Amino acid sequence: MKEETKQTLISYYKWVVSLSIFVIGFSVSIVSVIDKLRFSVMLKWGVALLLVSIFVNWLAIKKLVTYSVIETEQAESGLARFFVKTLSILKIYGLLQNWLFIVGLILIILSFMLGENRVPVSFSL
Repeated sequence: MKEETKQTLISYYKWVVSLSIFVIGFSVSIVSVIDKLRFSVMLKWGVALLLVSIFVNWLAIKKLVTYSVIETEQAESGLARFFVKTLSILKIYGLLQNWLFIVGLILIILSFMLGENRVPVSFSL
């Protein structure tokens, strides 16, 4: 794997984590500040999915960073061979992270648009 490709993937994963943390922080602070809003089930699921997305993101970054270290080692060692064989898991991590992020974000947005947690047109702090 090229070094610039790894750096691009790592920066993308960092961006997704930053956006997830921003969305979680913003939605929790909005619910905490506005009296009429509550932590609905949909909001809780959305936050949980974003947190799992951050965890899977950490696994993907860990795999990319470890790959750089293993790449310099001898391929004859058993650990290096095992790592190279399991590198395809990185695609699964990426796909899982993207879907968790998208579904979590949609659930958080819908929790503020629908149901008992609908944001009122005029609200007081």
